[in-house]
Order: sequence, then C-alpha cells, then structure tokens
Amino acid sequence: MGTDGKPKTYKTGPQTYQVAKPSAVVSPDKMNVLYIGVPNPVSVSAPGIPKEKLHVSIGQGSLSGSNGHYTAMVNTISDNDVVTVSGEVNGKNMVLGTTKFRVKRIPDPKAQFAGKSDGSTSSVNIKAQNRVFAKLDNFDFDATFNVTRFTLIVVKPRQDPIIYQTNGADLSSEMRRAINTIGPGSTVIFKDIIAVGPDGTQRGINSIVLSAN
Repeated sequence: MGTDGKPKTYKTGPQTYQVAKPSAVVSPDKMNVLYIGVPNPVSVSAPGIPKEKLHVSIGQGSLSGSNGHYTAMVNTISDNDVVTVSGEVNGKNMVLGTTKFRVKRIPDPKAQFAGKSDGSTSSVNIKAQNRVFAKLDNFDFDATFNVTRFTLIVVKPRQDPIIYQTNGADLSSEMRRAINTIGPGSTVIFKDIIAVGPDGTQRGINSIVLSAN
C-alpha cells in the first residue's frame, strides 16, 4: 500500500525458500525403549521430505523396513543407542536428525502352575496340570519364555518331603505319579526354575508354593 493509499504491485523473478530447517521425527511405536530379542516397531518421518527418500540407521543393532515404518532389532543393553535419519534436500544428502533410545532386557517372567504363582488351590486342580509356565505380565510385546528345567518338592502331611528334578517344562512321569497321590493339606513347591526368552538368556525366576485344599 502506497503513501497515497493505493496498492502497488511489484513483480520478481522465481524465488526459492525453505520454511523450516529440515528435521526428522523418530518415535517408538510401543514405548520409549527398545527391547533386546523382540522386533521393535519404529516410525520415522521428516516434514517436507518424501518417506522414500529417507535413510535410517541405528548405532547398535539393525533396522529393516521402508517408507517410514521400520523394525529395530537390538542386542546390547545401552542408555544411548542412536537412530540417525538422513535424506535428500535440494539434491544433497544430509543428516536430518538423531534420536537416542534406551535398550533394555525383556523383564523376567513369572512362573505359574495351575494358573497360580502362589497361594492355595484344590488338589484336583493341581493333579489336572502337567506343565510349568513362564508368563510376562503387563508387557506390550509378543515375547515367549520357555521353562527349561525345574525342581519339584512334594510335601504331604506327616511325611518327609520328596524331591524331583527334570529338564523342560513338563512334569516327568515320576513327578506326575507323586502329584497324583496328594490330597488336602499337601504342599507342592516348584523351585530352581530356569526359563529362556527371545534374547536367549537363561533367567532364574520365582519359586511357586501351592497348598492343596
């Protein structure tokens, strides 16, 4: 608007400009950490840059995927594993951003038999079971633990405890025979339970003490 109150028009040649500094956004799809041994889904975006022109890498581990959706596999505990995003800007490849993640082990599972980790249940319920389970509570990833060995102690009223050991998650034939003889007032104890999860490490997990009623 000129001083005379009338608009004036000015013509210029073609102009190029950048509204904001190139940046990248990296976010874990489930939580703010990456877990060893399981696929960690990660989303990546960079405003103004096509997803197919992004290159994503991780400091410790590996990334697979494309078009903004990736899966991170990590294998070393860390407080600062770095995901780096680069992309093509004005014909040049440049780093758009880096993001640090914590890398943690999957939490220890909880041992269960007859659907319980402790307390009391009927002798009928105990006799109907033949396997020790290791289950994760309140964990968002699909991670399975397998019990590889355990010790069973059967304590019947006014009798000495009987101790059995086996490999795997299933009761041995001796264990099944012993459990089939229990009644109300008996106690079964599962101890020295070892479980192996997706990260391949052996975990010593909680003992189970069940009173039969």
